[in-house]
Amino acid sequence: MHYNGKNKCKWKDINDRRKNIIIRGEVMKNNSIKGNLLFLVVFMLVFIVGMGTFTYNSLNSTASQGQNDVATVNKYIDLVDNSRNIQVTFKKQVQAWKDLLLRGLDQSKYNMYLSQFTGYNNEVLVGLAGLKTSMGSLGIDVDLVDKVSTELDQLQINYTTALKSYDKTNKESYKIVDTLVNGMDKLPTNDMDTLVKSIRDKSTTQITSMNLESKNKSKQLELYLFVIIIISVCLIIDRKSVV
Repeated sequence: MHYNGKNKCKWKDINDRRKNIIIRGEVMKNNSIKGNLLFLVVFMLVFIVGMGTFTYNSLNSTASQGQNDVATVNKYIDLVDNSRNIQVTFKKQVQAWKDLLLRGLDQSKYNMYLSQFTGYNNEVLVGLAGLKTSMGSLGIDVDLVDKVSTELDQLQINYTTALKSYDKTNKESYKIVDTLVNGMDKLPTNDMDTLVKSIRDKSTTQITSMNLESKNKSKQLELYLFVIIIISVCLIIDRKSVV
């Protein structure tokens, strides 16, 4: 009987130890679950904040770049418009010269067409100076602008010199003056046309390039967001499987 009593006490101790081990295991398991849940909650908070910050910065950057692109596009549009206006004004100057020679026998018309001729020349030169500044701000080579300006300065000198041979009392005087400057306007005219075309082509190329770059950046942002979301989902699934 005494032996049986000892055995009972021994088995009781063993059972108590087993219970304690089971209880500790359950506690550790619960603590592990709580830890995983806490990690998941913290991770989700960090993820949400991180995604929000990334999206906010990306959208701000995209919006800022978009505004810069719009401003640049507007500059190119203005550049093309201004170059065409200069081209048209130069053609008006040449026409004013022709009118001056053909109709300048009348003093009032002579004064009118001479004023137009001189005024158009000034407009063209001022326009070219502004065009040069705008092109420089966009990083476009301005050598052709300088060339056209130099040619127009010389053309003005040649026209003014030839005009001294104009005789208002001689109906054939225009032929004499015209012979003196015949063909001198072809070089600046051709270079002006080349300048306008080069500006138009450059503008078209740059605008197309900016549009393509904008599309690529949008696709890149979408890819980044997609990858981040996939990675986050995989991490969440992995933590849940552990839980």
